Amino acid sequence: MVNDYLITLEEEGTTALVSEILTIQSIANQCPLNGGEAVFQARVLATLLGYDTMYDDQELCAVKTKSLDVPEIVTIDKFRLSPNPANELLTIDLPAVEAESFRLYNSLGRLAYHLDLSQYKNSGAFRTSINVAFLPPGFYVATLFDKNGGISSQKITISR
Repeated sequence: MVNDYLITLEEEGTTALVSEILTIQSIANQCPLNGGEAVFQARVLATLLGYDTMYDDQELCAVKTKSLDVPEIVTIDKFRLSPNPANELLTIDLPAVEAESFRLYNSLGRLAYHLDLSQYKNSGAFRTSINVAFLPPGFYVATLFDKNGGISSQKITISR
């Protein structure tokens, strides 16, 4: 784009570019590390068009950070998985929490198994077993979620 402006400047003079000054200035006001040579060319064009601007490249290239409101992560008591490594059945010992769900994620981060635990609300600690024979052998992350946003995770291996 800036090259087109330079050609227009050479062929038609500065009056042909006056209508494009906002675009030229927006390019000139970029960090040269991001915009490259086009930034410097736009600055030259702006100067030729009569806009003598001082550019603070240190400020323009400064990394701007934004404060994010990240919710606090609440961890819940650890749950117990056995055996580890598992073959066909995996036993889950759950703490006395209001658990919502139990999930197994494969090594690619994809959900491999989901167990809805909302039916066991207010039942205190309990034990259940799930069939994992259908899952391919490998490493998994078992994650327990409670209704208050608490999470607890641990690694599990499924082998044959």
